[in-house]
Amino acid sequence: MIESLAIVAGGGEYPLVMAKGARAAGVRHLSALAIRGAADKRRLRPLVDEWVPVGLGELEKVRDWCAAHPHVALEFGGGISPTSLFSTRFDALSRKLLSELSVKNARTIFGKVCEVLGQTGVRILPASCFMDSAIPSAGCLTKRQPDAREQNDIAIGSRTSLLIAAAEIGQVVVVKEGVICAVEAFEGTNATIKRGATIGGKGSVVFKGAMGGHDIRFDIPAFGMKTLAFLRKMRVSVFAFQADRMILLDREQVLEHADKWGISIVAVDSGLESFRQQP
Repeated sequence: MIESLAIVAGGGEYPLVMAKGARAAGVRHLSALAIRGAADKRRLRPLVDEWVPVGLGELEKVRDWCAAHPHVALEFGGGISPTSLFSTRFDALSRKLLSELSVKNARTIFGKVCEVLGQTGVRILPASCFMDSAIPSAGCLTKRQPDAREQNDIAIGSRTSLLIAAAEIGQVVVVKEGVICAVEAFEGTNATIKRGATIGGKGSVVFKGAMGGHDIRFDIPAFGMKTLAFLRKMRVSVFAFQADRMILLDREQVLEHADKWGISIVAVDSGLESFRQQP
């Protein structure tokens, strides 16, 4: 049983679902190490007992807080814009960490952060802990099933996502009629979707996945209303992802609107390990 949990909270619904799941699982004390400019204070603050605002580049502050609370379990949740790394002011520890990395991506950066914080004695939990109810199993989740062309594009997207994830490039692929229109680099999900759907046009298929052996302490793929609304704007017809390896936020609302807008949402069995994991 986890008595006390600290959520390093970015933006979006993810930290909210995580906090509610932790409470339901019996966690007695919740803290939010809330990233300024990302964490939703209005909605997340009432769900936690302690609110600690931190800057994206203030690793020293986070490390010192963890050192003072060595028996607290730590969990990462919520979105951070990748490109914010180019506009953030970093403290000395963060600058040192980044200077030691010859390759900078989610795995190397967050892996190093976890190493630094783990040295304080805190236990770092998988980002899927307390999130089992938000991780869909295989199948079409919407009323509309993909047609034959879309099924083929899903298969291409699934194979390609494994390749780019294994090369630590990104997680998202946009496909239309067998043509790979975009793969994600450092720009993030929505920028990739925009680039690919602009090329593919109406009816483009988006696939989001992660490689085998993905570090589930951070950066677990997630999907919610914000992305769904963007898919509609870009006239995407299918969003597909790896079953048991994606956090689906606002499930009822997402599926209701996907049915209304004619967007098919599909969880594909990848044969990879499940992200379902309770502490």
